[in-house]
Amino acid sequence: MPHRRHDWVSLGLVWIILGCSARVSAQAWRDAQVIAAMTGCYQVEYSYTEVESLREGYPLDPRVYDATQRRNIYEWNQPVFVAMDQVEFQRVLVVELPDDEEFHIIKHHGEVWKRKPDYLYHYQAQDTWAPAALETPPDLWLRRVLSLDDGIRYDSMGAWQTTAQGTEWRGSASLSPIPGRESRDMGRSDYQFLYRTTRLLVQPWGFLERQNNIKQFLGEEAQSLVPLAREKGRIYNIRLSEHSTPACYLGKQWASARLPYWRLSRKVWNEVLNGVDTLKIRSKAVDGTPRFAEMWQLEDLHYRDAEKEAEVPRIKALLLAAIAKYMYD
Repeated sequence: MPHRRHDWVSLGLVWIILGCSARVSAQAWRDAQVIAAMTGCYQVEYSYTEVESLREGYPLDPRVYDATQRRNIYEWNQPVFVAMDQVEFQRVLVVELPDDEEFHIIKHHGEVWKRKPDYLYHYQAQDTWAPAALETPPDLWLRRVLSLDDGIRYDSMGAWQTTAQGTEWRGSASLSPIPGRESRDMGRSDYQFLYRTTRLLVQPWGFLERQNNIKQFLGEEAQSLVPLAREKGRIYNIRLSEHSTPACYLGKQWASARLPYWRLSRKVWNEVLNGVDTLKIRSKAVDGTPRFAEMWQLEDLHYRDAEKEAEVPRIKALLLAAIAKYMYD
């Protein structure tokens, strides 16, 4: 499929070509179209708030995490790979600065959707992800949410269904590390894990992600996870025309230049997350530097060379070496 154009015309051609295969079920066709419809430009509004104390004596945090309260935030969701049984895209965060004339652009979370996967990874606490083999019905989809450096954040399984409200996906509950919005932005250190339950609702105006999560911490002698509080989150992704705001154009241009590097980075991580080996990997260096910061620096230095075939082995070796620095037995 062509990689240079990512408008709805080029995606439409993909559906025509792939839809000619007799092996593609009608359900798989519809599901892949819905997932691919989450690419493009969006204005994003999201908030998280604690709604229930689950530990005696714990007072709810009165703060609401709402990054859009003081500024407009947009995301360009860049297609990375599109097929009938797998759709990948990368979120690019475009933040409107206070003067309303400039934008700050950063790489955000990525997503990998795979139909009928052979395995998924479970987070087992203390920097450890363990693989589990799957025997799934054909119309279940794995949603893998990637960390800021293309590593794994969490896996979840679910089916797409048509409801009166739209097309909906309900994911299985999954454990993940404490999110950066809590540890980094809110200064929380009283819990370490988030037990996530997610629902996605896709409609013509965009899509809504609802989260019902439980904050947990390690109990005495690290033998069990103890619930602390329940939080609810809502993320509204409101579809915009690509030409409706400079944020869309800037996000698309930034993403297009880095797309070959992102494809290579994901291939390298797929070798690490091979469905056989348990992964133990730190999110920070000994000096406290986040892993994603080092990986971003590597990307900034080498993304222009990633589409040069002769440079791919060198960049791949650099990526593997950078990841290995954070792995341990």
